[in-house]
Amino acid sequence: MPARFRLVIAVAALAWGTSPASADEVSDTIRSALDAYDEGDTTYATRQLDFALQPMNDMRAGDMQSFMPEPLDGWTLETMDFRALSRFGL
Repeated sequence: MPARFRLVIAVAALAWGTSPASADEVSDTIRSALDAYDEGDTTYATRQLDFALQPMNDMRAGDMQSFMPEPLDGWTLETMDFRALSRFGL
C-alpha cells in the first residue's frame, strides 16, 4: 500500500479527535476504505474516505467557533457556519 494512502488514513483518524460515539463510525468507515483499497476497489475506497471526512470537518468547524471572542457590549453574536471554511484547511 502506498505510503501516501496510509498517511491520509492516519491523518483522518487522528483529526477526528476524542468523540467516542462518533469515532467508531469514522474508524469503521476508514477501515472499510482500507479494505476496499486492499481489494483494488479504489472508487469505493475514495467514497468511503470522503464520507469519513465529512463528520471530521464538521467537528473542526465547531472547534473553530470556540476560538471566537465574546461579542462586545451591545453587539450580538450570530452562529457562523464554519463547515465551508474547514474544507480549505481553516
